[in-house]
Amino acid sequence: MEYKVSRYGEGKDLVIMMREEDPAKILGDLQGIRAVNIYDYDWNMYMSPWPAQKIFRQGEDFGGQADEMVQAVASVLAGETYDHAYLMGYSLAGLFSLYAVTKIRGFTGAASVSGSLWFPDFTAYLQTHPVLCERVYLSVGEKEKKTKNPVMSAVEEKTEQVRDLLGQYCTVTYELNPGGHFQDPDMRMHKALKTLVL
Repeated sequence: MEYKVSRYGEGKDLVIMMREEDPAKILGDLQGIRAVNIYDYDWNMYMSPWPAQKIFRQGEDFGGQADEMVQAVASVLAGETYDHAYLMGYSLAGLFSLYAVTKIRGFTGAASVSGSLWFPDFTAYLQTHPVLCERVYLSVGEKEKKTKNPVMSAVEEKTEQVRDLLGQYCTVTYELNPGGHFQDPDMRMHKALKTLVL
């Protein structure tokens, strides 16, 4: 599996972001935290926890090789020193972030920002595989459920199901953001990180 890693900033706390995000915008005014980006990999292959059929006619099937990326994240985390660590992702990477913290110990919190929690059977998976962190942040755009795609239109309902499930044993913050899936991703990621670290 091929991927790249970049680092930004300094601090005793660490956030790992699952894409080539803009760390300056996402960290914003937060102090004492540094970012590691993991990026440049096959998105549908390594962000999906198990194989699934494509949801767009022109798209590709989901490869279901997230466990390989889980090992990569665990390796990056093991190579860092930190007081608290957080794992964050947007869209399909938001799904991956929650999946990864069911397998990796050491994260204080995880964020699924406009996460693809519509992914087949993921809610059922979380019923038998608890997250191994203290805090979870979930968000979705208020217009995301208005898509014509019948699978993706369940995203708000599924996100709320995950909120209720995880809220039984850890601290969960859930926000409904203005707009659709692609509106203000850096701002949404910043809000998520700020909620997790404060």
